[in-house]
Amino acid sequence: MRKSGAAIILTGLLGVSATGNAHDLKAGTLELGGSLRASMTSSTIKIQGFEDLDQDSTSLDILGLYYVSDNLGLGLTWNYDATEFSSGGDSLEVTSNEVGPVVAYNISLNERASLKLIGAFLVASVEDDSVFGDGVTIDGNGWAVGGMISNFINDHMSVDASLVYESLSLEEDVSNTDVDLDGYTVGVGISVYF
Repeated sequence: MRKSGAAIILTGLLGVSATGNAHDLKAGTLELGGSLRASMTSSTIKIQGFEDLDQDSTSLDILGLYYVSDNLGLGLTWNYDATEFSSGGDSLEVTSNEVGPVVAYNISLNERASLKLIGAFLVASVEDDSVFGDGVTIDGNGWAVGGMISNFINDHMSVDASLVYESLSLEEDVSNTDVDLDGYTVGVGISVYF
């Protein structure tokens, strides 16, 4: 009974995919966006007995893909984040950059939706510039894997929701201290197709 249930589900998924080929991405298609996210955040943290802590953040994530064959895209990803903390005239700014090659495979789900499986190799650099002393740079590399559901508004634009797991191995440049970072990122963005 379990095998026949799995076969029915698999057949149904293949049927959905086969009937929804309107958003297969053909060879030669250029995609810009994907996880295009630009945001700015400003907040104040008030802790009793301490001066206010102000936080300002700016983030930008860009994904560019060129489809070398039907549904198989190769490209580049860039993630930038800058956060400044200030309190009582002192400040700390932390800036991070991640850049690297990316590969994506598009699976058409129906006439208006597709699922993209994404993998990337990342080169990362995190810098902090503090008024308290010398800045610190942490460099290294890592990888990311995830998926993105695209809902097509028309043939040239989609609204996307993504879930990505990222793992970075970094080393601080002065003391050679190892820093490992990993975690999930959920994003919403827009993709444009040419």
